[in-house]
Order: sequence, then structure tokens, then C-alpha cells
Amino acid sequence: MAGEKSLQSGGINEKTSDKEGNPMLRVSAALLAIVLFGITGISFAGDWTGNINAFMGMKTLSDDWADEFQEQTEGGILFDLQKRDWPVCGVIESMYSMKDDVIDGVDLELITTEILLGVGKNWAPNSTIRPYVRAGIVFATTELNGSNGSQSESISESGNGYGISGGVYWTISQHFNLGLGVRYTKAVIDFDGLDQECGGTHSGLVIGYHW
Repeated sequence: MAGEKSLQSGGINEKTSDKEGNPMLRVSAALLAIVLFGITGISFAGDWTGNINAFMGMKTLSDDWADEFQEQTEGGILFDLQKRDWPVCGVIESMYSMKDDVIDGVDLELITTEILLGVGKNWAPNSTIRPYVRAGIVFATTELNGSNGSQSESISESGNGYGISGGVYWTISQHFNLGLGVRYTKAVIDFDGLDQECGGTHSGLVIGYHW
């Protein structure tokens, strides 16, 4: 239900799209991959080390979108795995953010999902503090759902881009992580005929497990 006015100006076009998209399929696939790799890593913990963390925070979209949707609540799963003698780790990250509001009498919900595949570097200056950086390819989807009384419409588009992130966490009792993370992602999608930036800046709390 984005259109010629788009959500850039907070307006809605009568023109809608019948394209179907299911960003949750991508999120589910990424989460399954994370779980499987995590089980593998823990099973071979003698040779492998890694982290599986939950991310809870905020995502800020670019001003391509209306002000009402630029600040979104976000959650996700961050996973990395490497052999102990490797200089870098493999990374899979899955993020989900959303915001709903009412514009011109229409209930709107904007959802973004991102899956990052890449590499990272973990440092361990001591047994507790662990700074990290990540970089990789981002597969992003934006979905806009709208309803007005008995009528509802949905439009979903996907695109690719890149992402970089970093942060630090403290490992407590050798296994439990608590820290802070920030990231920047960029991915442009063709949203109902308009080039829209669906990446953004992300910041939040990181909590999880280290082996």
C-alpha cells in the first residue's frame, strides 16, 4: 500500500500491489541454520568455539520512510563459529523489526527482516571481555500491511546489500554473554516502483551463550 506518495511523506496511494512475500520464511530458515550450526559447534566444542546470542534493541530506518516508521523495535539471533586456530569466524545473523501506526485512518504495520551471512573477528584480551566486529552480505525484506475496516492489503519486496557491526560482551562464568552491539546495514529495494532504503542503524543489548 505504498505508492506514488509512498510512506516518504506519510501518504498512501490507492494503488496497491498483489505481490506476495513471506519474510518469516527467510527468518525461519536462518534460525534453523543457526540452531543446526550451534548444535554442531557445541558438539565439537574441543576443536570449535563460538557464540549464540539474542539481540534486543532498536532499528532506525532512513528518511525514505515516514517519521512514524523510522524507529522500530528489533530482535534477532547472532551466531558465529570457528575453529580455535582460525583467524576469523563464520557468521549468520537474523534480525526482525517492526512498527505499527495509523496514517490517514489506515492501520499500517511496517516489518523489516534481515539475514546477514559473513565473517567476523573476536578478540579475547582476557577471559571475560570479548570485543568483536562483523561484515557480510545482507538479504533484506520489507513488508507493509494495511487495513481499513473490512479491507486489508499487503506488499512485500526484497533486496540485497551489506552490513557491518561491532560491539563488546562480557563472558560470565566462562559461558554466559552480556554486552552491547551496534550495526549498520544498507539494502535498496524497489518498493512499488520507488527505490527505498530498507537497511538502517541498529543498537541494542546482546545476551547469550559462549563455548
